[in-house]
Amino acid sequence: MTKKLDTTKTVAIFVGALLLILTVIVMASTGKSPRPLAVAFVEDSSRSTPGGHGCLESTVTAAVKGAPDEVLFIYMQTGNESSAWEPIETIPPLRIRKSEIPWGSGPNAVKKVLDAYLSTIPNTPLERSDASPLVVSVERAIESIKSHAQSDRIVIIACDLEDTTVPAMIQAFKEPLGTKSKNLPKLDNSGVAVHFVAIESTVGEERTSSKKLTGARTPARIKRLQEVWKACFVEPELISFTATCNDPMP
Repeated sequence: MTKKLDTTKTVAIFVGALLLILTVIVMASTGKSPRPLAVAFVEDSSRSTPGGHGCLESTVTAAVKGAPDEVLFIYMQTGNESSAWEPIETIPPLRIRKSEIPWGSGPNAVKKVLDAYLSTIPNTPLERSDASPLVVSVERAIESIKSHAQSDRIVIIACDLEDTTVPAMIQAFKEPLGTKSKNLPKLDNSGVAVHFVAIESTVGEERTSSKKLTGARTPARIKRLQEVWKACFVEPELISFTATCNDPMP
């Protein structure tokens, strides 16, 4: 009986090893990476940020350079009143093959690929809004990247962190550092790294005599904004913040 069990175990190990070897051979023959990188990039299209695609180009270029051969790229913009605050997503996503990027054409090699892709997208950019629906945009980006890819997944959002459409977030931002705020949204980022970039890129544009789009920035407020956002995610250890587009992401 013992010998029979040992033989069965040996056969199972042999078959498992054989399947693994065959998988590696197939991947090598097709040129496919077992773990392609999927990147969802969200731009805050509100008037509280400078606008433009500068952050998109620098962060995606850095991601592509450090990735395996294939990168799935999803582009989104925060919405406005006409979209009921829902973000606008490009369909279909762009597949970037690192081996096909003309690196010899200079430092703007990835930018040229992105510009060509963005030029085909209708109805962008949206009319800029006074509101920053960041929570729903991050939530949709996470949902989208999970539906498109079962691989290494990253959501990058270029924004000033100040959601202006979720009352619980607005209230939490006003509370002292260390406060455990109530009724915050819960975002399921299981297996998805979320990087908030260019958080200092805010214009704080004054729209009326009594209203500004961005709260006055102090060291304590910046820490509070980050604290509140981390409290919204089920895996806060996968959340990071950088001051500018060019700061390296973890």
